[in-house]
Amino acid sequence: MGNKDKPSTALPNEIKQLQEELAQAREYCQALLWEQAQYQELEKTLQDSRQQFRNIINLLPDATFVVDKQGKVISWNRAMEDLTGVKAEDIAVKGNYAYSLPFYGERRPVLIDLILNPDITLPRQYDCLIKKEETLTAEAFCPKIGKEGIFVRISASPLYDFTGAKA
Repeated sequence: MGNKDKPSTALPNEIKQLQEELAQAREYCQALLWEQAQYQELEKTLQDSRQQFRNIINLLPDATFVVDKQGKVISWNRAMEDLTGVKAEDIAVKGNYAYSLPFYGERRPVLIDLILNPDITLPRQYDCLIKKEETLTAEAFCPKIGKEGIFVRISASPLYDFTGAKA
């Protein structure tokens, strides 16, 4: 008897195997789609939180800016724009002490840098430097603000992430 006369069970077994593999692939794809939806939802929540943070900073009546651990400007509020004449979009994500230019006309460490790096040596520019817990407060003359410069009272403090680590 040749192969043609033998009843074949291989084909139904192959179909059953393919159906099982297809069902597994479908479950895997559904899981990927669910994960993608979760990721998109988290991404939107993060974007909303960032925008809310920017809105809060912008509403502060005091001139305020925020720098990240690398010393890059991540927020520069409207009051800071009014004080310095520098628009937020012109200073955003700039590092290398760019935030000191509108105040002192040169790139150099300022009070916030002492928060970022406690071992840094600041120029002798601050009067009445006070440390209370993790907040530094001082007075300084900013020669580049206005026609003749101004004296300002400055405060600097760290920001923390959700784990309690310095952000």
